[in-house]
Amino acid sequence: VSVPHVSDVIAQDQALSAKILHLVNSAYYGYSKQITTINRAVVILGFRAVRSAALAISVFDYFKDEGDSSGVNMQDFWVHSIATATACKILAERAKLPEQDESFVVGLLHDVGKLIEKRYFADDFEDLCRAAQEQHLSWYACEQVLFQINHATIGKAVFRAWDFPPTVVDAIHYHHDPEKAGTIPALAALTHVADWVTYEMRLGAPGAYPPPTPSVAALKILGL
Repeated sequence: VSVPHVSDVIAQDQALSAKILHLVNSAYYGYSKQITTINRAVVILGFRAVRSAALAISVFDYFKDEGDSSGVNMQDFWVHSIATATACKILAERAKLPEQDESFVVGLLHDVGKLIEKRYFADDFEDLCRAAQEQHLSWYACEQVLFQINHATIGKAVFRAWDFPPTVVDAIHYHHDPEKAGTIPALAALTHVADWVTYEMRLGAPGAYPPPTPSVAALKILGL
């Protein structure tokens, strides 16, 4: 597709347009002159970065009114998500992976399945939080004990239904079992390791205990 076509699509959504312009004018990109048109923003950011931003912004907006619960503080949840996304981007550069824009999005959205649990299965969610704390289990380990499904599988189902790119869906689905990933195992492995790193930095997701060690398979896939 062409830049004008993408720009026209974005321009139909005021909120998305404002956020794309806010992004391109941020200190991260460091342009001396203000970028005032969507067309120019798309050229500067590139298609992949614009797609990633649109996906992330859409999900953030969907859950923007999600409140705290007894097991989860939402500010801590998003801090963990952003920290994991940032760790993904840094590790992707270190491992020389080509999917660096996708890596940030996968890191940002890897735990969205937990928010689906929280919103639509509130009682089960509270039970899981309580059991994980009492038994000193990770969220994923506790799901394995209590349920026949986990947040990674829920994330896969939701993002597939929302027509997210298969690489993103696959990496979110297998971020706890990266050796099983079919599309790009390195992307799932990257998210797994970044998730573990954020726990080690005390930026872990609330409501459960961190996994004790990262997957050896994940480190091997990444060559780290």
